[in-house]
Amino acid sequence: MRCFEEEEESAAVKIVHEIMQKESLRCDLVFIANFANFVQAFIFLEKRSETLVDRLQVFDKVIDNIHKILGIVGEDIKSKCDKVISANKDLKEIKRIAEVLKRKSNAQVIGMNIESAVCFKYAPVTSAEVERSFLQLKYILSDRQHSLTPDNF
Repeated sequence: MRCFEEEEESAAVKIVHEIMQKESLRCDLVFIANFANFVQAFIFLEKRSETLVDRLQVFDKVIDNIHKILGIVGEDIKSKCDKVISANKDLKEIKRIAEVLKRKSNAQVIGMNIESAVCFKYAPVTSAEVERSFLQLKYILSDRQHSLTPDNF
């Protein structure tokens, strides 16, 4: 038993065939290939077990890949990316802390003691992970946690 009538099926197949023949679709698919590594990078960046240094290395690789994109749209993407990154003052600070963690810089140079810098070893770099951290802290610090003891913390 067929699910579709032959007229409907052939019309749908015909439309898909026409779409697949368009040169613009092929170009779009080739362009999308520039972003193939982003999914793995985003998954890595959201892992809690990864260090700040490792996360920033993956982030820098993504930015390098963005800068390799060719064409007018690629230039627009690079421009937007650079604008967003340059406006993020906290990213610059996090990168300086990562340099301390890699022992390439002194904590006092960035106005921080080494104990504070070490607290950033597993600092999140994605807004989703930061949001999760704040939600957990909010839950722990809420007034409803009357039975919170060092044993169950």
